[in-house]
Formats: sequence, C-alpha cells, structure tokens
Amino acid sequence: MATRWTLEYFSCPDPVAGKQAPLSPCLTFGLGAEMGDRVWLREDEQFLPSTVSSCSGGVVIFATDYGQVYTYKQNALTRQKVQPMHHSSVRGVEDMATLEDLHEGAIMHNLFQRYQQRQIYTSLQREQEKAEVVG
Repeated sequence: MATRWTLEYFSCPDPVAGKQAPLSPCLTFGLGAEMGDRVWLREDEQFLPSTVSSCSGGVVIFATDYGQVYTYKQNALTRQKVQPMHHSSVRGVEDMATLEDLHEGAIMHNLFQRYQQRQIYTSLQREQEKAEVVG
C-alpha cells in the first residue's frame, strides 16, 4: 500500500540562486505528498483547500474542506491542478499580508477560518480601533 507520491514536474525555489531550481520532486517542500498533506486543488477556476486522503495504485484522492471528493490518476496531475499549501494557509493568519499562498482561494479560506474562530477583524482594523479609543 503506497502512501506517498511525488510529482516530478514540480520545481522548488533555489534560495541561494534566487530562482527556480531544475525540475525535481517538490510537492510539499520536496518531501512528496503523503496522506493527510494539505494542498490547493484547482477545480473550475477555483483553488479549493484540500487534503490528500489516499494515494495508492497510481490514483490520488483529494477531499476538499467543503465536503467534495476528487479522484485523479497520478500521471494526470499537473502543477496547475494541485499545489502544496503553505503552513500559513493551514493555520490561518491575523495579518493577511503574511499569507504565503497569495491567491483568491487562500484569502477566502483565511477569512473563513477567522470567521469560524470569531476573529473576523484584521490587524489593520484593530489598529484603527485603538486609534479611535485613544483619539
């Protein structure tokens, strides 16, 4: 039973050269993808926050945070279809400027997470509120 898969066409940033390294396995920071890993799955022009729920027999199954399940053959996955999710998107952040995944899906997912935690205000709004109290 295989629980790990890699996509050979993902490339990693080369921190020394400041550019993309040669193509190499690099889904979720060069470790390949394993069951339970968080990824962005692109469906119908949207990035869906998803979890790798199964990867065996050349088939990868993704479960989105919205209850949808998508099944793909491993060799059909592309960089445009699936991207690793940065830990800032997994946990959520108070300051949206610190999100490492900067696309519509990440922004909406972060707002949704903050709403669920009853922390709907951003750090900018809190600074404005403090200024109003002091002023």
